[in-house]
Amino acid sequence: MLLVMPFEIIWEPQGVIQRHWGVLHPQELDEFNSQFYGDSRSDNCKFMLTDFLEVTDHTFDQIDISVAAGYDIGASKSIKNFKIAFVVREPKVREGCELYRKILASCNTTWEVRLFEDMGEARRWCEEPKLALSGCSARA
Repeated sequence: MLLVMPFEIIWEPQGVIQRHWGVLHPQELDEFNSQFYGDSRSDNCKFMLTDFLEVTDHTFDQIDISVAAGYDIGASKSIKNFKIAFVVREPKVREGCELYRKILASCNTTWEVRLFEDMGEARRWCEEPKLALSGCSARA
């Protein structure tokens, strides 16, 4: 039996921080999404700051990443003008985040996804006002 790695959720007035460490598994992300989308505070979130700085590896394949992106594409229909900041340095984990970003950028959502190597820079971007646009920004 695969044990799901622990993670931390920190709710803030305008957004949420999710922090992971060790090896990231799809089941862990499923559990985070279940908790996030199951909480009424997610309806008013403007950003998600995802701290992967202590993640050393992941067990996701392209299908897992596509499924995760698909859930978020669906959620983007009700949660508008949302920002996701991935803070990540490990190359394999960064590659997975980049694939997720590209999938979301290829759709027509108001979500914007960027990758950062520094928490401070990511937080500043998350807290900047976001203009309501009809499509994703593909900047990283």
